[in-house]
Amino acid sequence: MQRRGFIKGAAALGILGLLKPRLTFGAQAETSDFYADYQINPARLYLKTYVPPQNSYDFLKNQTLFFDNVVWSPDAKQNLKPRNLVSGGLSISRKHVSDELEYLIEQKATDYVLTGVLRCKAGGLRDIVSFEFENVPNASSENSEIAKYARFKYAGSSDGKVLFLNFGALKKEIPLNGRALITQWQLLDGADMWDALAAQKSHSVLWDAFEVLQNRNFFADGQCASDGLGGGVFKTYMSEGGGASAFNFLKRADGLPIGLTCFVNSWVLKSIEG
Repeated sequence: MQRRGFIKGAAALGILGLLKPRLTFGAQAETSDFYADYQINPARLYLKTYVPPQNSYDFLKNQTLFFDNVVWSPDAKQNLKPRNLVSGGLSISRKHVSDELEYLIEQKATDYVLTGVLRCKAGGLRDIVSFEFENVPNASSENSEIAKYARFKYAGSSDGKVLFLNFGALKKEIPLNGRALITQWQLLDGADMWDALAAQKSHSVLWDAFEVLQNRNFFADGQCASDGLGGGVFKTYMSEGGGASAFNFLKRADGLPIGLTCFVNSWVLKSIEG
């Protein structure tokens, strides 16, 4: 598979996360340290004018969360200046069904649209029960080279011990070795369980198109002051490992999940319905 939409480009740039040079970042002074607020810097310009959702976030209700995909990259001279363009979006619809959660997912990017249904346990760390997804090229890439790789379906299920994957003719069984099985969508909607997940320290994650099952560590990362949202302090968490860049999860003091930031792509909560 040639594309991993959710972390496209992140792995290639992730090695930079091991270094801590002093960098020029946008309108900030040249002496500013990019890593002083690394949890918010990938989406700093977006957050400066960010308006939080007006509806309350309530995990116990059936709700739909809408996220902007905020991106940035080096300029032509390789200066790390933020572009903070909104490139696509994500909707996560949560529905409580008995002792399970049903998520309807729609993720739109520049060259594809991913839709699907994900079912997981309603309690604990919300391990996956089953999923079924379809990826198709969008109208602008229908006749392009990317269309060869952007059209596929996949499904799977888990009994808590083994992940059963069906990807066309490919069928695979992957032992979970006692780790929780979680997707990025559950994490984005799971601010109330981040502390419990951090206490466990490790989990298995299926990122985006379930191309790779990543064994990642999740831990509370401290607090981060923000010059967006009218100021204030966020509680921050980090998910790292599995050969990809670290992902920073931000939660406001009242429990509102602001979203996820990383070196290239960030997902920021835009609105809530329900």
